[in-house]
Amino acid sequence: MSTSELCMRPTEDCHVDASGTFIVELPPDATKTRTGRPVPVLAPAVSKRLATRLDSGSPWLFPSPTDQAKVWDPRNRDRKLAALYRELAEQLHIEMFEYERGHSWRTTNNTLLYDVLTEATRTRLFGHTAAVNRQRYTAVTSTEAVVSAAAGIFEK
Repeated sequence: MSTSELCMRPTEDCHVDASGTFIVELPPDATKTRTGRPVPVLAPAVSKRLATRLDSGSPWLFPSPTDQAKVWDPRNRDRKLAALYRELAEQLHIEMFEYERGHSWRTTNNTLLYDVLTEATRTRLFGHTAAVNRQRYTAVTSTEAVVSAAAGIFEK
């Protein structure tokens, strides 16, 4: 799920499970495959931050900055997100963010989880067919070293 998709989610589609993981329950009409699915937020710090948004009183996870009762206009939101990515690219020296936005997360997560989850599970989790995941969203065939390195990052 990309940032722009997360911005369109009503809070009623979200919950925190017993382990503290923030889950977005995508209904069938919100997916390309028309198959509903739960989408967990894997980084604990991000899960905690999103969980605080459930108590905001707004019906939207990320409402309009000027009116909490309204969904954030996609045109304005996308311009703000593009500016944020450019800022991250410059300040953090992440060249890819100068031109890449929405699908970098899918490639990263598919690659990190390649050796951890079955292809069928990753396909259901990320919402594309196995062939599309293999062709477009998996960077390498063995990610044991990446998964091991990332484990320390998410535990902080």
